[in-house]
Amino acid sequence: MKKSVIREATESLKKNQYKMRFNQFVVTICILALATFLLAGCSTNSNPQPQPENNKPSENNKPSENKQESETPNNIPAITESKEPAASRVENGVQYVTSSLTKTDYDEILVKEGIPVKWTLKASAEDLTLCNNAIIIPEFDITLELVAGDNIIEFTPEAAGSYYFSCWMSMIFSFIYVEDENGDVPPIDWTLLPAGAAESCH
Repeated sequence: MKKSVIREATESLKKNQYKMRFNQFVVTICILALATFLLAGCSTNSNPQPQPENNKPSENNKPSENKQESETPNNIPAITESKEPAASRVENGVQYVTSSLTKTDYDEILVKEGIPVKWTLKASAEDLTLCNNAIIIPEFDITLELVAGDNIIEFTPEAAGSYYFSCWMSMIFSFIYVEDENGDVPPIDWTLLPAGAAESCH
């Protein structure tokens, strides 16, 4: 009787041990699987920043489209607009030229050396600002406060050259090109421009 009870208890104990080992094995497998899943998720989210679509270059990586700007002396950007300067016409020993302005620039003009100039600078009330409402022409010792309508500027260019003029703040600028008798205009001397000439004041 005692032997049969001991035998049954021993077999029951063995069965329980097998179940415990099996359960430990299953738990261990589950833990390993969960750990693997979590590690895989972390590795895929380690770099959440989106990649550029279609490998398009960013704005900062675009190649420069205007090499002339970086090659201009004193870091002053050259004028790259294709707009032709307003040319003068000579009548009765006087050359007349008409140009205009916008809120951010003045038209260039082209005149001939040795002939008096009568320059009409047209300005609309809506284009005049606190910055562009007065111009300075150092070469011809002219300072003029502009008004809405026609502004008349008179001078005589004695020598050919490329002479700058600017707003009173020296930020908006343009050029008076003076031809010699052969129709040639000397190049711009960028070193003569004031310090703030290439900046915008709007």
